[in-house]
Amino acid sequence: MNTKRLIRADIQALRAIAVLMVVIFHLWPNHLTGGFAGVDVFFVISGFLISGSLFTELNDTGRIRFAAFWARRIRRLLPAALTVIAVTAIASLLVVPPLTRSGFFTDAIASTFYVENWHLAANATNYFADQPSPFQHFWSLAVEEQFYIAWPLLIAAVALIARAGKTSALKWFILVISLVSFVYSVWLSFSQPDLAYFTTLGRVWQFGLGAAVALLGHRLRLSELGKVALSLSGFALILFSAFALNSSMPFPGWVALAPALGATAVIMAGLQGIPQTLQRVLGFKPIAFTGDISYSLYLWHWPLIILLPWATGYQLRTYQLAVILAVSYLLAWASKRIIEDRFRSLPWLSARLPRASFAFGLAISVLVFGISIAGQVITAGQQSSAANQSQTLDQAKNDSADPNHQCMTDPTSTQVKICRFGVLDAGYRVLLVGDSHAAMHLGAWQVLAEQGRFEVDLAYKASCSFNVEKRNDSARGVSCQAWNQNLEKQLSAAKKYDLVVTSYFTTVKATEIESSNHDDLAVVGFKAAWAPLQARGTQVLAVRDGVNMSPGMRDCWQS
Repeated sequence: MNTKRLIRADIQALRAIAVLMVVIFHLWPNHLTGGFAGVDVFFVISGFLISGSLFTELNDTGRIRFAAFWARRIRRLLPAALTVIAVTAIASLLVVPPLTRSGFFTDAIASTFYVENWHLAANATNYFADQPSPFQHFWSLAVEEQFYIAWPLLIAAVALIARAGKTSALKWFILVISLVSFVYSVWLSFSQPDLAYFTTLGRVWQFGLGAAVALLGHRLRLSELGKVALSLSGFALILFSAFALNSSMPFPGWVALAPALGATAVIMAGLQGIPQTLQRVLGFKPIAFTGDISYSLYLWHWPLIILLPWATGYQLRTYQLAVILAVSYLLAWASKRIIEDRFRSLPWLSARLPRASFAFGLAISVLVFGISIAGQVITAGQQSSAANQSQTLDQAKNDSADPNHQCMTDPTSTQVKICRFGVLDAGYRVLLVGDSHAAMHLGAWQVLAEQGRFEVDLAYKASCSFNVEKRNDSARGVSCQAWNQNLEKQLSAAKKYDLVVTSYFTTVKATEIESSNHDDLAVVGFKAAWAPLQARGTQVLAVRDGVNMSPGMRDCWQS
């Protein structure tokens, strides 16, 4: 592949949009509900660039130099990635309590050796719902690295078998493997959605789209107007995905066609060069800069989002999230200049045989592996030393009367779940309702129910208070309002409760009413939710939310 292709303005713009989609989704998920699809754009770009390089080498020399190819990938990707893993592991030791971080270092090890996607899949991780680790975003890098390992071997094998007519054989190979992967992805997205999101096999078709463009895209001839129209249509489709998709959809599956085809259209439009006017727009310096640092920006932003609340002791507010974005840019810029660019062109690595790069990659991987193992040992020791305490703060945080949130309605679901505890069908019935901060009172109410011989039921939805006022237009906001409406209907049709107890997380208003007079509207919504219950003779008890722990309070507990 030539250098000119590497710095195409349209591909840099694609990278910029893709990484910003992911970062903004992680920072403000309710404002860009489909931002996670930026990863799919990256997969198509990688399929195009990597396949183009392999096809060019195969055409020019008749073979693929595997060692040289993988050595370039090591110099390009490993130094920055392993630096982030090491820094994140050390930071986790310093700011995250032992019980909470106990699984972090396994993620760090899986990320170091690029199998994090399979590790998450094996643990049935829900990318959108489960409590994430600061290494979770390495799942997509693992998928890419596995592609880099397997794809050259497959391409070389097809070329070797075909001998003559290699282009035709490669065309059919890419078509078949992409089609099989796509069908598998669609099926798995409905049958096992958690596995579908992380599996490499269900993502191959996205790399295959990029590979198809690299192999056959030059055959398409477009006018200047046609190039502009195709490119802009591709960008529009990607932006549509960013705003229209949401976590409740079966993903990737057929839904991922939108961002993947959008990226394919942009790349194809630029194969013979794009008009100067569009070139100037896409080459706008902030866009080009973001595309240039996109890899490091992706690496750094997620650990900051996960670890900073532990360091500060409270959930981050809007202006603090904006600061994270700015700091992520700064770290990405420094990482690009000091780590990415430097190690990619180091003479003692790039000028020597590939085995020097392999030895270097192995050495730094073993070093980061050692840091992760040390983190596990230190964490285990801290947990052991705290075992004599009646209950640590971390245990209290994770001590749930509803293990694994089996009774919880997910953030984007509208299904009403009512779990029953205590003495079922007793003469006195209590309903505990609201969000997770209402559910945290279940343990105490279970004890009271057993002692008082009454029934206590639980109905709660993540990030959603018992309030019928109209929410914002995000997927979570709409589902929260619909859940409240469904709950009202179910309660009105069921036997009345003697007491309804409700509470909610007052600090977070992400899925609540977005208005300057939020508090006034919230009061109206609460009263409207409670009124039908009170009209039937039910008493309503509103419990004030607990305070967030400051670092000082946490230190006092743990001392």
